[in-house]
Amino acid sequence: MASIVFIAANQGVPWGASEFLWSRAAHTLAASGDAEVTACVKSWSLGLTPIEELRSAGCRIIGRPTEEDERAFEMCEVPPAPADDVLQLRPDLVVISHGDNREGLPWMELCAAYGIRYVSLAHRASEWDWPPPFAIPRLRSAYLAASAAHFVSEHNRRLTEQMICARIPRAAIVRNPYNVPYSDIPDWPDQTVARMACVARLDLESKAHDILFAVLASPKWRNRDIRIDIVGREGPHVQLLRELSQFLDLGHQLTFRDSVDDITEVWAECHALVLPSRREGMPVAIVEAMLSGRPCLVTNVGGCAEIVEHGRSGWIADYPTLDALDRALDLAWEARDEWAAMGRYAASAIRSLVPADPAREYADLLLRILHGHES
Repeated sequence: MASIVFIAANQGVPWGASEFLWSRAAHTLAASGDAEVTACVKSWSLGLTPIEELRSAGCRIIGRPTEEDERAFEMCEVPPAPADDVLQLRPDLVVISHGDNREGLPWMELCAAYGIRYVSLAHRASEWDWPPPFAIPRLRSAYLAASAAHFVSEHNRRLTEQMICARIPRAAIVRNPYNVPYSDIPDWPDQTVARMACVARLDLESKAHDILFAVLASPKWRNRDIRIDIVGREGPHVQLLRELSQFLDLGHQLTFRDSVDDITEVWAECHALVLPSRREGMPVAIVEAMLSGRPCLVTNVGGCAEIVEHGRSGWIADYPTLDALDRALDLAWEARDEWAAMGRYAASAIRSLVPADPAREYADLLLRILHGHES
């Protein structure tokens, strides 16, 4: 039986949306017996429920040191112990999942050096986060040598090509799994207050809650009957965001909901998504909101504008700035009687772009690559 190794190269947090696709595809392959599956993860992920579910499905788990691996990119090396473990398996295919488009470079280079076929799966690229000059020739070689290069948005693919100054052969756009029903749309909330949800990791550098808070602190928005639910329990700025809300006196306008286990609860109560991001790949939060029949207000970063149509399924702020977000929120406020209709359009539009089972589709794609049926 063919063997596939999944490498989780994310350097940001122990678990997040960038882990959904590789882990669920790995679970699908292991549970179905389509391949022998191994997952190589940092030690901070060991013991998490998704990893234990992989283990229960028959997936072998390799842990690697967190601290040592954090230095791996600057050193362009893979820590020796997990490298030896992977090489001893002699895998037929390695899938390297990056949080951004370069975190997995040391693993890509290792596979290339030993003649192991590999797939790159990149979840984010940003114009504000270019690779250091020393890494660009290496990234170019690594992407050109990959059996496939997968991205979650067309924007991320194009930007990565610009960064490495080369067209990437065998590139494809793939879709992430989500955590709401595909077939059912929750009823429209029966509330007179316009209620939006900001569903995002509590990370100011990427998700830009600070811009949203600054907009809400202006006199105009203080006098409008709108409430924002801040939904997220992890990230480097959990405490800072609460302090910023207090500093700007936003207690009447914001509700922090860090204990939500089922995102469908949010969309049963909120009318729309607001996501003021500075950096993105393709936010799962947008897909979930649209599947739930809710319009989305987003910034034009990453792949956001690839799935949200301005004025039809939501609103697009041209830039992640206070003025741009304020203008987009104004448009949304003026159109609030149309939100329900826009949500119905969003629900239909997203189902034409996102499959019912992205993990199964990705697992099948990997099997085709493994057997040489996908070029």
